[in-house]
Parts: sequence; C-alpha cells; structure tokens
Amino acid sequence: MTVGHFREWGYGNWLVTAIASMELIGAILLLFPVTATSGALLLSLVMAGATYTLISHDVWRTSAITITTLVLLLGLGYLRWNQSWILAMFKMGGAA
Repeated sequence: MTVGHFREWGYGNWLVTAIASMELIGAILLLFPVTATSGALLLSLVMAGATYTLISHDVWRTSAITITTLVLLLGLGYLRWNQSWILAMFKMGGAA
C-alpha cells in the first residue's frame, strides 16, 4: 500500500527503502538517552518530508498526524538535549 502511494506521488521505489531505514535507525537511536536527540532529529526530518508530501497532495486528515508527531519528536529532542552526545562534544571542544 505504501509503495503504491509513493508511486502515486511520483517518488521512486528506492525511497520507500531509504525512508524505512531512516525510521529504523531513528527508532534505535531514541532508545538510548545519549543518542535520543539525534534520533528525534532524524525522525523529525522524515516527518517534515511526510508532512510536506501529504499537504502538497491534499491529504489533510493524515497530515495532522504527521504534524503532531513532528512536534512531539522535537519536544523529545529538546528534553533529551542535556544528555546528548552532541552537547558533550560542544563542551569538550570548548574546554580544550
């Protein structure tokens, strides 16, 4: 079904695999506090793309779900920022 939608919207079959891989990697990153911000950012990119695609193809009802998910992911990334490896790298770079 998803592949059919991607074809209908003019995307190649390879994009389904790429998006699924990004979603899997993002979900795994969410499991660990140190990488949760990275996972949230990766999944936010996927949700932003999904939202754009749905809105540009007049699929408004489903786009509300992607927008809500995007907001929740950005909130999660913000809440986990203090434990993020990204922040640790900035602190190490500033101390040197």
